[in-house]
Amino acid sequence: MQVHIIPGSVMEWGLCLFTIWFCWWKYGCNVDVIKKFRQMYKRVGAVIMDYSSEPGTKSSLETSEMKHFMRIPVFGTIFPPRSRPKVNEDDEAATTTTRRRSFGDLLDNFVSEELLRPSQGACFVCDSPTKTIVKKEIEQAKPLTNCLDFEETRAPHNPWYVRLFSDFLFWWRKWYVGEQYHVISLKEVMGDEQLKWAITEAAMQEYREKGNKAELDVLIKKHYCQVEALIKKMRAKQPAHPWYALYVRWASWIIGKFLAQIYPQILIRNSQMNLIRKARKSGHPILFLPVHRSHIDYVLISWTLIWGSMRTPCVAAGENLNIPVFSLMMKSVGGFFIKRRFETKAGSKDMLYSTIIHSYMRKTLTNDNDMEFFLEGGRTRTGKPCLPKGGLLNIVMKSLLANDVKDILVVPVNFSYDRIIEGNYIREQLGQPKVNESFASALLALFSSLKPKYGNARVDYGHPFSMKDFVMRHCAEEAAHVPITCSSNSSSSSGISSSNSSISGSESGMEKGEESFTASTGLEGLSYSGQRKVVDALGRHAIYEGIKCYTMTSTNAIAFLLLNKFRNGISLDRLKGEMLALKEELVVRGHDSTFTDEDIESALNHGVKVLGPSLIRVEYHSGSKFLRPVTGLPNVIELSYYSNCLLPIYAMEAVIATGVFKLLGDTCNNNFETNEKLRETELVATCLEYADVLYYEFLLCPPCQSLAFAIKTKIKFMSEQGIFSVSLDPDGENLLEIQSSGSLSRLVFLKNILRPILDAYTTASHVFVRLVDHEAEEKVLQMDMLAEIKKQLQNKAILYGESMALDPIRNLVQRAVHWRVLESHKKDLKNIYCLHDDFNGRDAIEDLILRLGKLRV
Repeated sequence: MQVHIIPGSVMEWGLCLFTIWFCWWKYGCNVDVIKKFRQMYKRVGAVIMDYSSEPGTKSSLETSEMKHFMRIPVFGTIFPPRSRPKVNEDDEAATTTTRRRSFGDLLDNFVSEELLRPSQGACFVCDSPTKTIVKKEIEQAKPLTNCLDFEETRAPHNPWYVRLFSDFLFWWRKWYVGEQYHVISLKEVMGDEQLKWAITEAAMQEYREKGNKAELDVLIKKHYCQVEALIKKMRAKQPAHPWYALYVRWASWIIGKFLAQIYPQILIRNSQMNLIRKARKSGHPILFLPVHRSHIDYVLISWTLIWGSMRTPCVAAGENLNIPVFSLMMKSVGGFFIKRRFETKAGSKDMLYSTIIHSYMRKTLTNDNDMEFFLEGGRTRTGKPCLPKGGLLNIVMKSLLANDVKDILVVPVNFSYDRIIEGNYIREQLGQPKVNESFASALLALFSSLKPKYGNARVDYGHPFSMKDFVMRHCAEEAAHVPITCSSNSSSSSGISSSNSSISGSESGMEKGEESFTASTGLEGLSYSGQRKVVDALGRHAIYEGIKCYTMTSTNAIAFLLLNKFRNGISLDRLKGEMLALKEELVVRGHDSTFTDEDIESALNHGVKVLGPSLIRVEYHSGSKFLRPVTGLPNVIELSYYSNCLLPIYAMEAVIATGVFKLLGDTCNNNFETNEKLRETELVATCLEYADVLYYEFLLCPPCQSLAFAIKTKIKFMSEQGIFSVSLDPDGENLLEIQSSGSLSRLVFLKNILRPILDAYTTASHVFVRLVDHEAEEKVLQMDMLAEIKKQLQNKAILYGESMALDPIRNLVQRAVHWRVLESHKKDLKNIYCLHDDFNGRDAIEDLILRLGKLRV
């Protein structure tokens, strides 16, 4: 009797797993031996299928299905064929040339299978026409993919056991995710010449302080041991291949199970993933710069990249996350931990620690590893992206300028969550100290997050751009003393440029004697101050492009409309129409949404359910649903977080609307009968004044544009939308007039967006009077300002409870330091503030309060 072995049977699976285990045990994880065994089992499987074919039929070995079957690692599992780049091993020089071709050439030849809807994260100002991938927006039948739907293994034509273990087999097939990594060893970092010099300098400084009480050789050895201990504590500990690939597959499967318990869907765009794959073919390291919203950001980027069959980046995480178990998991996939501030106990800059971080990151980049860190330094507590800090970005820039790497590709990233797993930041916004992360708190948060559903999550990868091209363009314009404008045909406009401020970060300068440019990069003449400017411009550009990648969720839309337009409530049926109108507005402005016209009703119900009764009150009027926001403290602070996610998109229009009401005054307020016209130049000047005050709140334009030009462009856009009618005066200057009562209502809505922030600024500035001939610690000053805002809220002097938040207070204090109203100095590692000599008087402070009060209209 002939015995037929069914492919995919239990015996076959057991034989495969036993052989793999035997190879690991017998041959010491020899990869070549394992590959030979895999090839052998492919042939065995082919023979089994050939024997099992019916007599008289064509052999299975000769069919196209068998050729497809030969590509897969496990018998009986049908996957799409794996496409891997062919490498010419005989000609290494040709391989290097092909691999190191410029990113622009790759983009010129790139034809996207799935174009973006709409094109997100592509700066058409900075990128030349040949580097622009998306010219027209063509909506595909299926532009989005849910990473939790493993369609390759869940396809109906797969065997039942493949569909049953579809998620595990999906991750198990990724044999190659660990092959491209280079683990940074302790010896490599300690062998860095700059680090050796820094260790010697630190030892000599301690020797000079102690005099003859210690020997120099002993001190140098002591610092070497300390540096080794620091590097061992912070560096990534990636297992060697093939253990790393095995670990990543198991970890990805487990993390996927965990994410599926939190999010019903994790959405990405295939076209964006294809763009990252094309960027990888350039051979240059990729720098991912995400907008930081949640601790889950770390996980989603690495997990989605592995999902797309790409390697994960080396992530720079805060030292507060270096806790047991979780730190081991992060280090295993490339994570390394750094301090928040590179300062000594005396408050001065820790040059030795700074050099350690610089050497480690430089070795990481030069070994062709990708990297990821958060420019903002921490998670946003308001929903709005924070301004960038230039510390780590300056280190990466040094590696480029020193020609350690030929180029670095920058990829902005943004996240959209229906609700963040952290819950809320009410405690911190009310001035209470942040709760430090610990193993117990992380474990408790892990289990608590498995109970409720937090809605969907989405990851959007922006348009990659060359850091080298950006720096060279910036330096060329600086050398020519030409202000950065939008295009060559744009008129030069005077005004406040968003790229004129100095960077804020723990690492903001270059060491003495270090070259600031190299001839190979063509950056001749880039001085120390020039580096500061280009780092700041690059950071702001990356954050601005990250904002452009933002996708609106249903919770964002509901919170935004209820807090800024329908604060007294709105019926459910009317809210559907308002959400669809808001969705269309965002599409026009280059942003996408997580819901469509067809599923608006389910998206609305889902958003209300996710926000919950603590933020949205559901009432019934005449048998119909009526939604009303909870505007009392502290709930309104949490609701404003989700509303503020849309605030950067409308910030420029809100500034223009507020400027209109400031110029027209009471003649325009809720009265359309006025025929008064505005001069465009006056409106632009007023908007520049608001932009100066709100500098730390919004990025109103990228550094490749002048702010005045961006304001004029937005005024033109609002005119095209029917808000303004434009005419010319006898001198040829543009005159603006509000077109209709509907346009006036629109301006009132836009003006109300900025009102909570302006209320907070005006009210908090009254506390400056208490600093006349006095000084105050930073925390005391902030709590006094919060108490003043609370007092005005109770007295009904200000109407918006979301004004009582710590972030706008911090931004006001920073702006006051920039205006030279306040001075700061360190005392016992704490910031102490006092008034500048020019403002150390009651009259001067009252003039400042009056100026800020006039901006509140």
